[in-house]
Amino acid sequence: MERGYIKLYRKIEDSPIFADDHLFKLFIWILLRATRQPIALTIPTGRGKTIVTLNPGQAIIGRKTIARKLHWPQSSARNRLVRLAQILVGKVDIQVDTHFSIISIRNYERYQGLLEEDRTSKWTPKRTGKGQAKDTNKNYKNDKNISYTPDFGKFWSVYPRHIGKQVAFLSWLKVIVTYPPTDIISAAKEYAGECERERREERYIMHPSTFLSKDRWKDYCLTEVSGAR
Repeated sequence: MERGYIKLYRKIEDSPIFADDHLFKLFIWILLRATRQPIALTIPTGRGKTIVTLNPGQAIIGRKTIARKLHWPQSSARNRLVRLAQILVGKVDIQVDTHFSIISIRNYERYQGLLEEDRTSKWTPKRTGKGQAKDTNKNYKNDKNISYTPDFGKFWSVYPRHIGKQVAFLSWLKVIVTYPPTDIISAAKEYAGECERERREERYIMHPSTFLSKDRWKDYCLTEVSGAR
């Protein structure tokens, strides 16, 4: 699956992290995880969930995830993340919340060339953490304040029943963290074809949020579902 690319400037050789294999690996991994466009994610917070919006250059990350992905002890992951932030002060910020941390890469849009691209999203929230999640919840009360992602737009256009768009979008954002959007869109097309062939009444067509959140889309996926992106 095509996952895109990041830009890496040669002057990184002049950075102190270049001489440390662990810090360099951690920095590159954070670059790979940073979002390229505004996105909302549903994050578990104890017994509940909250919606967190990320701007370009931001990523939700924690020592457990670092340890698991980079095969380090959690203590090493924590110490190296702190060390990286100390060395790159003013370039990488870490905002710690109760249940998660948000890493922000300064000037990400400039160095990744996003300022030159035609980004059509009008949703550019500036706050992070708890305040950001609160603001996002307010936005979801009014469909006019939501900028749906292009991939979700494709899914919505082919899905055979248009109901509960906001709820479906939240389910969509949660699912695509693990599975490729193209597989889900293809599954939606397959399901739409089945509904059309059977001339199924609209009331018997699954809500799009159910199709996504209950993993019903997997029943119509034509490719093998690996379970990870």
